[in-house]
Amino acid sequence: MCLGVDANQGESDLISRQRYVSVLSYHQYQRKGILPLIQAIGEAKKQGTNISLDIYGSGPEEIKNKIQSQIDEVDCSDLIRLQGQVKRQELLQILKKTKGLLLPAVNETFGMCYIESLASGAPILFHSNTGIDGYFANKPGVSVNDQAVTSITTALLDLDSNYSEYFDLVTELNQSGRLEDFFAPNVTSQYLKVIARV
Repeated sequence: MCLGVDANQGESDLISRQRYVSVLSYHQYQRKGILPLIQAIGEAKKQGTNISLDIYGSGPEEIKNKIQSQIDEVDCSDLIRLQGQVKRQELLQILKKTKGLLLPAVNETFGMCYIESLASGAPILFHSNTGIDGYFANKPGVSVNDQAVTSITTALLDLDSNYSEYFDLVTELNQSGRLEDFFAPNVTSQYLKVIARV
């Protein structure tokens, strides 16, 4: 992984980030929590906060239609766009311009998508007790304890209304070098050290 936010990025970078992203294979839509996330964006809209989201991924047409139907049902076709599948390098460039990664996935593995988002300077919305939860002293985003629409709505509104604070936390995390522990060369080095000891 070759990432890392520019330490000189500041206020202009924060202002330029307008849309959130979510990334998934459509067949994992339930585990990734995409439908309640869409409903939460609809609820936030009702409360006067517009949250724009680009969903990247692909999968069965019937699931894509189900996701689109949910977008239409909550009247958020003006805010949420299905962007299809993109290559990894293109996604990394998208992450460097995004406002944040919204992925309330349950039973998530470590979750390199979270690390890639943070290394790109973007805060995250994630499910507690899964993925990277607990790896950092200060949470670089907001977490939810379940996939209930009310929980995700509360987290979304927190992230959006306090965005500059979360953005600063992620910037500090990048400047600290803590994320470098998760970059491919360092992970490889650690594996080799363990193997050598064995």
